[in-house]
Amino acid sequence: MLEAGNRYDIFAINDDMRDARSECFDEFVRRLKSYDAAVIQHEHSFFGPGIKQSARNFTRLLERIRVLAKPCAVIFHTNFPARTKASRTFARYFSTGEVVRRRMLRAINSNPLIRVIVHGEASWKSFRDYGIDGDKLLKVHLPIPRVECVPPRNPRDDEITLGIFGFIAHYKGYRTALEAMLHLSPRFKLVIMGNKHPFSPNDLTLNNIQRMLKTGVWDGKRVQPVTASDVSPNLSSRVKILGFVEDLDRAFSEVDIVLAPYLDKFPAGSASLADSLARGKPIIASATPPFVEIQRDGNCLKLVAMNAPFELAHAIEELATDDVERARLSAAAIEFSRQNTWDRFARLLSRTLMERAHVSSGAVSMTNGALQAVNERLDHGGEVRSASRP
Repeated sequence: MLEAGNRYDIFAINDDMRDARSECFDEFVRRLKSYDAAVIQHEHSFFGPGIKQSARNFTRLLERIRVLAKPCAVIFHTNFPARTKASRTFARYFSTGEVVRRRMLRAINSNPLIRVIVHGEASWKSFRDYGIDGDKLLKVHLPIPRVECVPPRNPRDDEITLGIFGFIAHYKGYRTALEAMLHLSPRFKLVIMGNKHPFSPNDLTLNNIQRMLKTGVWDGKRVQPVTASDVSPNLSSRVKILGFVEDLDRAFSEVDIVLAPYLDKFPAGSASLADSLARGKPIIASATPPFVEIQRDGNCLKLVAMNAPFELAHAIEELATDDVERARLSAAAIEFSRQNTWDRFARLLSRTLMERAHVSSGAVSMTNGALQAVNERLDHGGEVRSASRP
């Protein structure tokens, strides 16, 4: 953004704001009056302690931004397709009541200065199905951080290190990965880089991983061991949980192949996958719609079915023995990363806000007196209602 000639300020949301009502966002709205535009990074947990309160807070904020007539881009990092088990939380977020839904859609669709940015075709379709106008939506790949290729490892004949990076959560296929390990010879090791999401302390996935390593039980059910003579059912000596990792470059440098297993189709994108791509790691990923899109555009992944441990194990063995394919995937990951950097996304975002700014003059019908009255209520933390609400 700075390279594009823009100045910016960051307004961080703390726990006190999340736990309270929408009035706690008054400071953000007051600051916005002195800025030319706003960018909102949206995650449902940012706006409240629960699904319903979060939806209401977010909707009220959109309404207040609409009244201020400021160009705004909302970046949604989570998809919410209907009819999938893993997306029930997000479905509830966007269906907490028809009144809230209509208010949210009205705050977006009636605001000519707003754009909604989503990650990929699957997300675009789900937001469109929800009711957001297609001309409001802008689809991009999940931006990738600085590209810094980690020198490729030459796997040792006696040991191949697999890695899973990111928050440990219920929608990721950790059980699938552990079951795949039961199909692999002892030379395959797995490192899990990450911990529970700070906003999901009750997620039991990490507990299940630890229990399966000790007892072979996941979620109260015993996982059947593989009977092959060269495979040990004891995973505790082959799987290591690192917790949060500070030195990512070093951690990734010790991994031969990255795994990105998922259980369902809802993720809009994975920051952990972006970090792996940026370092040029060969990646085996579940064939979720977002990852299929990345493979279509970058040909930089090896895709396998979800919930298919034997297929995952076969893909791991195949890639571990194919030096040429690992090198190709590594080069393709770097090339895809360079085409989808945060720098490029920032330039796109800057152009988008400038386009919205060009239509701002006269785009929102509001008299000077009404706008002044709204500003006075904002200054005193009062509730805001748009003077041009249809």
